[in-house]
Amino acid sequence: MRLTYRLPIALALMVTPPLQAHHAFAAAFDGNTRGTVEGIIVETFFRNPHIQYYITVTRTDGSKETWAASSMSPNRLGDLGWTKKSFTNGDKITVEGFMGRNNKPKIWIQHIEKADGTSFQMQDRGEPE
Repeated sequence: MRLTYRLPIALALMVTPPLQAHHAFAAAFDGNTRGTVEGIIVETFFRNPHIQYYITVTRTDGSKETWAASSMSPNRLGDLGWTKKSFTNGDKITVEGFMGRNNKPKIWIQHIEKADGTSFQMQDRGEPE
């Protein structure tokens, strides 16, 4: 009888994290608004659940702003050939992707390119599955 109660609870716990990933994307990024950001990587987090680069962007008035550029998990990016060493601190990059909601300085990476031409393109939307 106890197994009857444990199985649904175990299944619910296994399904919850992937669902939360979708909610996190929708809450933070606008899937209908694309943009481009160019800057220098100043900090790298290449770990689960999603990789993130912090980049310093120079605005048109010359002031600096820090942006967060996020993407899929390291495992999924590895399937595309993207490793921890693909983009590192100090690299000048151009990122195209979905912009942060409410004018937040963040972008969900769809395409990323270094000054030397090294680049990666996400499939479809690149949104967490």
